[in-house]
Amino acid sequence: MEGRYVIYFRVSTDKQGKSGLGLEAQRATVMNYLNGGAHEIVATYTEIESGGKNDRAELQKAIRDCRLKGAKLIVAKLDRLSRDLEFIAALQKSAVKFVIAEMPDATELTIHIYAAMAQHERKLISQRTKDALAVAKANGQIKGQGFFGNPCLRNGERVPGSGGPVAAAKATAAKIVKADAFAMEIAQVVKDLVVGGESLREIADGLNNAGYRTAKGGEWHATSVKRILDRTREVKP
Repeated sequence: MEGRYVIYFRVSTDKQGKSGLGLEAQRATVMNYLNGGAHEIVATYTEIESGGKNDRAELQKAIRDCRLKGAKLIVAKLDRLSRDLEFIAALQKSAVKFVIAEMPDATELTIHIYAAMAQHERKLISQRTKDALAVAKANGQIKGQGFFGNPCLRNGERVPGSGGPVAAAKATAAKIVKADAFAMEIAQVVKDLVVGGESLREIADGLNNAGYRTAKGGEWHATSVKRILDRTREVKP
């Protein structure tokens, strides 16, 4: 591959940054795309920050260098750049050109579609919370109980300080949101960790060796990895 490039790497957590988990995978993807040739890497930026933020300091420096040095911005994956459709669209319209190493044949249209899907995925978590709360409220109005019986009643009498069915519904919805968020975050770690062809047991070992723990603080097993991957598929369109 020829041309001048500014490389941008991003991980979401400080633990990933310190361990190299995710960064090494991104680096390998970018280098595989460049694959020798007469290219020139004019700058490399690495950031530990959420993909939901577009005012990231290192990303802004990378974009600045692209403008001033006549270079293309290169990232390993689209979500390393941003998960915000408007940001991606604005960058596409700007003078700064960028490439996604894992999608070497992607067109402006396909990148736009992938960005829209990523943004929609984030909205689904919020919508799932609202739906869970609505169902819980409906159950409380009709039967006087939530998903698993009314936790506010004990032997037919209200438990002091229980807050009523609405409070119980909110607590249930909050648990669902927390579980979804954890699943999505770990799924991204798995995506960065996996090279290809690993078994669930091997993925579990990789998570354990990197210091990651389950939501309850335990070690990962093949079954727990599968549950996480199944859960993330449930929250996708």
